[in-house]
Amino acid sequence: MSFELILVATLWVSIVSLTGMAFFFLNERYLRVSIILLASLAGGTFLGAVFLKLLPVALANAPAPMVTGFVLAGIALFYFVERVVDWHQHAHQHERLVGPNNLIGDGLHNFFDGLAIGAGYIISPATGIIATVAVIMHEIPQEIGDVRLMIKSGFRKEKAVVLNLFSALLVVSGGVGFFAIYYYAGGMIPNLEYYGLSLACGMFIYIAVTDLSPDLHREILPPQLSNLQFALVLVGILFIASVVAFVQ
Repeated sequence: MSFELILVATLWVSIVSLTGMAFFFLNERYLRVSIILLASLAGGTFLGAVFLKLLPVALANAPAPMVTGFVLAGIALFYFVERVVDWHQHAHQHERLVGPNNLIGDGLHNFFDGLAIGAGYIISPATGIIATVAVIMHEIPQEIGDVRLMIKSGFRKEKAVVLNLFSALLVVSGGVGFFAIYYYAGGMIPNLEYYGLSLACGMFIYIAVTDLSPDLHREILPPQLSNLQFALVLVGILFIASVVAFVQ
């Protein structure tokens, strides 16, 4: 049953990548502000999912030092990935690398999103649902922003959407791949599903914090919009809290 749930959930997350087509219908200024506000909502959702459900589940079922170690490993891993992608872009000093490099980084992000969903459904349907909802909420601004960057770096709109969809399908490979690893190695590695979830928690924390601080703060926004950002972070946390209460 876990496999079917993982497959359906990750396919739905992949389909969400088509929200990047919003670039076709919105003007640049409105799109930029929308991405900022949606990212605030998504950041709150990620933080709520980690601290209200995913991390407590891992800590309740696996040794705390191992769980927190994997959380730190997830943060370090994504910091390293972002630095490598940024270094490659700056080393070549070519604007047209922004889109492809972002596509590579997004593909890795999608793969680990799938891992989080896979580990969640192996643990329980409720945990899987929380991971899936959090990922979907973050995918919306992420995919719109990715298509925007690829178009700015020279891709045709249609090609940018198609490439983004293929990148999003790595969510499926992450979820199915983790299920396969657990199926064959779960008996040999106790608490494997909780360590996978903990690694994903580190990723979620890193993405939420980087979305909510340096990237968003580079934008010069009126006070009303800044206040709305903060409110949307709280809305994201409250939203995931309501989902947690509903699926318990």
